[in-house]
Amino acid sequence: CIALAAHLVAKTHPHAVMGVFASDHFIVHDVGFMKSVRRAADAARSFQKMVTFGIGPESPSTDYGYIKVGQPVDETRDHLFEVERFVEKPDSDRAKDYLDAGGYLWNSGMFVWTVSTILREIAQHMPALFQPLSLITSPHDLLDGELMRSFFDAVPSGSIDHGVMEHSGHTLVVEAEF
Repeated sequence: CIALAAHLVAKTHPHAVMGVFASDHFIVHDVGFMKSVRRAADAARSFQKMVTFGIGPESPSTDYGYIKVGQPVDETRDHLFEVERFVEKPDSDRAKDYLDAGGYLWNSGMFVWTVSTILREIAQHMPALFQPLSLITSPHDLLDGELMRSFFDAVPSGSIDHGVMEHSGHTLVVEAEF
């Protein structure tokens, strides 16, 4: 669905910034959220990289994947870092080690990128997902049930996290202020 949305937006706005946000998150600190989203959008536009939001861990949790924070992008961009690596949901001992070591954030599963950037990364890391996008030529195609069945039958099941984010070297993390 993310690839399809990016593909359709790119038809008319190839450099548009796109955000992907979970529908089940409850965000209390809306000012901090908007500040973080603005930072992510600016970084996505400026660096043509994918940006994820890292949440400061409150406890050693096994419910979240983790992001190992790399170097700051530059001194003028607070809370923006290179991603050193993504780490799957750890067991409790490893989660405690991450918390004790510092430099790890919870992976929020929320992303910001330009549509051209995410499509480039999908083409490189998930070509079996990218190829069938050519079946869809306009938003009107979404109303064609047979075409959409063909499309979804052709694409592999998988998440952007595993298929693209974990393999790309073009990823930044905003330390979320929410």
